Amino acid sequence: MKFSKETITILKNFAAINGNVQFKPGSVLSTITPQRNIMASVTIKEVFPVEFLIYDLSQFLGVLSLFDDPDIIFEDDMKMARIKEGRTQIKYHAADRSVLVLPPEKQIKFPGADVSFTVTQQMISAIQKTGSVLSVPDVSFIGDGANLILRVSDIKSGSNAYEVELGSTDKTFSANIRLDSMKMLSQDYTVELSSKKISKWTAVNGDMTVYVALES
Repeated sequence: MKFSKETITILKNFAAINGNVQFKPGSVLSTITPQRNIMASVTIKEVFPVEFLIYDLSQFLGVLSLFDDPDIIFEDDMKMARIKEGRTQIKYHAADRSVLVLPPEKQIKFPGADVSFTVTQQMISAIQKTGSVLSVPDVSFIGDGANLILRVSDIKSGSNAYEVELGSTDKTFSANIRLDSMKMLSQDYTVELSSKKISKWTAVNGDMTVYVALES
């Protein structure tokens, strides 16, 4: 099999979430942070024939980058993959499951949204850039009974803050996530917030779903 450019982009994003990854038979890829506060799942174009476990996804992608257009051949015994192009190949051994942090087998059952809204690709880029410039760690979604506001700040220190109005709401609430939890691919998302301290980010165009724990 070959990986499309889109799949390589997804895998690079997953590598930033967790270096460990499990390729399962089929087309669904999932990952979870070692702290288990972020989980992402996506359906890709390719179909994996067997399970294959990787300890260092960045290294695996680095191996692929050594070739122009490699074939990836997963052995039936699930112990090795051969990355091959022409007369050249690299044999890449599978990882031991016992040393990996992998997502649960069962899908997350989202408890239901108390608030939902859209965050655009441009907003995600602005959040990440502004957080870096202001050196602040928190992203907050705030409802004041009239307006729904996104704020990037340090909620503990009353720091400089970036704000953008997302829309209107008749609810009063504040939901916070860490800026370093904004590891999703830069695209448009429908965001759902639950009072059960979890948020669900669903790509508007595509098949990416990301769950991010809300901070207390």
